[in-house]
Amino acid sequence: MLVHNPPEELTPINETVIFDAQRHLNLAKPDHVTPISEIGYSDEFFDALACKVAFTGPFRLLSEEGLIKLRSIADTLSQKKSTLGSAALDEFGNAAYLSPFIKAMGLCQEIHDFLSEITNTQIIPYVRMHFLAALNVGKPSGKKLVRRWHTDYQSLNLIIFLDDPSAHVGGKLQLYKGTKEEAEAFLKKNIPFPDDKIETIVPTNAGYAILIQGSLLTHSVTPLHEHDPIRRTLVLGFRSNDIVKNIFEYNGVAPDHSLCKYPEAAKHAASIAIQRLNGFIQQELYTENTNLILELLENNLREIRDLTKEFKN
Repeated sequence: MLVHNPPEELTPINETVIFDAQRHLNLAKPDHVTPISEIGYSDEFFDALACKVAFTGPFRLLSEEGLIKLRSIADTLSQKKSTLGSAALDEFGNAAYLSPFIKAMGLCQEIHDFLSEITNTQIIPYVRMHFLAALNVGKPSGKKLVRRWHTDYQSLNLIIFLDDPSAHVGGKLQLYKGTKEEAEAFLKKNIPFPDDKIETIVPTNAGYAILIQGSLLTHSVTPLHEHDPIRRTLVLGFRSNDIVKNIFEYNGVAPDHSLCKYPEAAKHAASIAIQRLNGFIQQELYTENTNLILELLENNLREIRDLTKEFKN
């Protein structure tokens, strides 16, 4: 059965304010950007990457008006059923479904252009709505991490801090400054990361953000102190448009709403195929080798073929 209207739990909320980049953004570049090559990845790996950035320093993203509006939306979404809940965190991976304002932020060309300049690669938004935007609400829970050490499905995450960091004793974003494989080896053996390999991010103020290559950079959020207020972040998902080089992201069926996970995975695969086919069309090719041409076409459709196999299994 094909449903064209969203189920009730994904029906957008009524919002009186429409996102306006001129009113709701106040963009300022970060004072430093750490490349992937500085956290242990090889030169060959670095050269083959579409986006060379591991993480940025904190930078201003929201205007005061934009911050006030997003806090109000976060309060509204917090009354909804979270997509992932625990004692330390409520995650609303349906934020782009529920909030037209947040969806418009994720699709905002000004933000894409700004991030493209920082990363030196063309940045585009995630096609999957579940990865386009997520609201994370951290809760005080003793010694339990707000987010355990992990890497992400999507390649690039813009983490926007909605609360004053000085109000929290805990709830610090931490990054492991090493390769994903190195981090996994420590975690598998339950060995703590060396202190000198951990970068703790403290934003200057609410309304600031950082960009991380979340699929390659292992990261976590420390426990909130028992007297800390809740900690809210909005995470927007992006990727490089340079599909000739390596973009580390998850292309299969992801944990999403039951009516969305298959269509969203298919849309994601289709969008990559479109990009590859457009690149194919723009090439000047001269050959009598029909097998080579067919091989090139087939290669452009590999995400769709892989997803077809996953659906059938």
